[in-house]
Amino acid sequence: MSLRRILGRPTHPAPVRAVASVMLLVAAGLAMNVVRLRPASPPTAAPLSSAIAQSDPSPPPPAVYLPRLDAAPPPDLAVEGQVGGATWAVAARGDTAYVGIGPRIVAWDLRPTDRGDAPTELAKSAVLGRAVRDLVLDGDRLYAALGGAGVAVFDVANPARIALTTERDLPGESGSLVLDAGRLYVALGRRGIVVLDAASPALDELGAWQAPPDGDDPAKVFDIAPHGQLAYAAVDEHGLLVLDVADPARMTIVGEDAAHGEARRVTRVGETAWVAADNGEVHVYDLREPRRPRSFAQPNERFVRGDEAVAGFALAGDRIAISGGPLEVWDVADPFTPRRLGTGTDGLFARHADDGGDGVAFAGARLVVAGGTNGKIVVVTAAGGASLRGNVTVDGLSNAWRSVLYGGPDGKTLYSGDDRFDVARPSEPRPLGVNPMQSYTVDGSPAAGLDAVVVDGPVAYSVGDRNAGQLIAFDLTDSAAPRRVGVIDDRAADQNWGSGFVFRGWTAGVLAKAGDRIVLGGYCCHFAVVDAADPAAMRLLAVRGVQLRDAIHAPSPAPAASYTALALTDDGRTAVGVDAGQHGDFGYADWGGIQAIDLTDPSDPRFGPHLDSPGMQQNDVVIHGHHAYVAAGKGGLRVYNIADIDAVREVGAWDDGDEKAVAIVMAWPHVLLARSKRLDLIDICDPGHPTRLTSASVPGVVKALRLYRGRAWVLTEDAGLVGYGFRGVGQ
Repeated sequence: MSLRRILGRPTHPAPVRAVASVMLLVAAGLAMNVVRLRPASPPTAAPLSSAIAQSDPSPPPPAVYLPRLDAAPPPDLAVEGQVGGATWAVAARGDTAYVGIGPRIVAWDLRPTDRGDAPTELAKSAVLGRAVRDLVLDGDRLYAALGGAGVAVFDVANPARIALTTERDLPGESGSLVLDAGRLYVALGRRGIVVLDAASPALDELGAWQAPPDGDDPAKVFDIAPHGQLAYAAVDEHGLLVLDVADPARMTIVGEDAAHGEARRVTRVGETAWVAADNGEVHVYDLREPRRPRSFAQPNERFVRGDEAVAGFALAGDRIAISGGPLEVWDVADPFTPRRLGTGTDGLFARHADDGGDGVAFAGARLVVAGGTNGKIVVVTAAGGASLRGNVTVDGLSNAWRSVLYGGPDGKTLYSGDDRFDVARPSEPRPLGVNPMQSYTVDGSPAAGLDAVVVDGPVAYSVGDRNAGQLIAFDLTDSAAPRRVGVIDDRAADQNWGSGFVFRGWTAGVLAKAGDRIVLGGYCCHFAVVDAADPAAMRLLAVRGVQLRDAIHAPSPAPAASYTALALTDDGRTAVGVDAGQHGDFGYADWGGIQAIDLTDPSDPRFGPHLDSPGMQQNDVVIHGHHAYVAAGKGGLRVYNIADIDAVREVGAWDDGDEKAVAIVMAWPHVLLARSKRLDLIDICDPGHPTRLTSASVPGVVKALRLYRGRAWVLTEDAGLVGYGFRGVGQ
């Protein structure tokens, strides 16, 4: 049976449609890549019939090359590769350190660091359900807190093998772990504390407790330090709470101190407790009257580190290490008269998220310090604690705060806003250092705006809030050394405010490209059309929303909102902008909208009405034919008919809850929809009735989504770069 005959049937069995889908998905992944801080439009793949006619006039391959159609399973998204992520959690014993790097645990041999070499990687866990928040070692067992994925236990009897033995789902966000007398205490944020039986194979629950309210919801529990029948909990604005945990099923508050900031971390040292507050302060409490904790010392003003610099603790014998600011080690042989032994140099510190792990651990005469969201790890020599010296630094990936992800023309290089990756082997993506487009400067300042990038062939077009111009074209032929080839620098729109200060008249934040045409969306309701037939000599055709009147500029008509994403039809004659409710200087509201623009005359764009979407912040958009597919925040996927720009209307929708949809890519007849922590493959053959085919969890908070080399790549806020293959469809 021929491929043409199969695809020509009036109705398609599910396996046949799956085979056709993956072929088109792979093709779409090799096509133009679009990225942006506020998601922009990826290009649209041509329909199958036109693709065959244009690229392969030969007869279809014989059926022998097809999988057995009666045995083809449904499509299945599966994690294929991952690299990078935040580093909050460290546990160590002897010469071995276990570090949580994004959604993985890595075991390192630290001995090479004694001579200044990088640690040797011994083992790496599989990709876990969420980024690792805390780690606790107990003999040959390693316990891991995994945020929204609960708790996992690993066998680490052999440091060269990290073997998962137990997984336990829990409510809330598992953030901090403590073992005491066979019990595992887990801090769960607003879900309080759960106590598990550490000796039971399934980690049976012994009891749970929630904190008193903070407004309408229970206060967050960040950390806990149990001791016998009492436990000391760091509970947000309630400060330090003392709990009776003799019966874990009936835990009660028996003491409190709320006078020294909102508590984040707590560690018990003899009959004292060291407590880190949200303002960077560290206080030492006298626990000799355990139900009446009393702060008696703040060891040094150096502990006042400022907002968002929560200290972390590591205790080993008579020494306590404190991170969160410049690393310090204190002698606590007499816990009531702590004595500082040493202080690290500037830069030797880790800053922690509110619910992050301690980020520091003793390993013999060394300290291992995790850098938090920047992913760095520092191994510190701390012989005797008197001299703290950063001996080895292992670089991580920058925190993905920009929603930027695009692929190079070489078929093996991915770029984020900050980093560059080799994905030639999708199962083992490798970081290659910083994104070299960042090195482009003007007058010594970064000039390549990387708020959004679209790649077409060897050329990348970049926009962002930089001083080189509104649009820059780079040649990416050499992936390690992009070369600037052209720029749009609209000085006519600059505003001179006197005293030598010139304000950029408009700045582009999102863009889309089709053929020789580029459209730009700017902050404060700006819109521009560019002729990019020659990347070295790009021309502005129209700018709207700028307070000028000449052949190109005009204050009106202008967009009704600052677009978070733009898309173009294949012929470049219609643009669609979506927004998240930001209108000029009026800020964000809890709604968004969609607006179509007629570009039949690119020098005179005509804006259709703005269709509001109350309760839905429209985050991203792609186009196929006369339909626009929108990642509509808490509205999931929304489908709009844009055939008439003056009468845009919603014609279909898919949603299964309130998890925010943040990005979308086209792989006709499917779209991939990225929500906050999930990836959905949706059939859009019938635009009025989108149907989800399969779904996969993402181990971090999604920032950007891209199809590249036939795979879906997701850039996350705390789990690095994650690649998904499409198994079970003949690939």
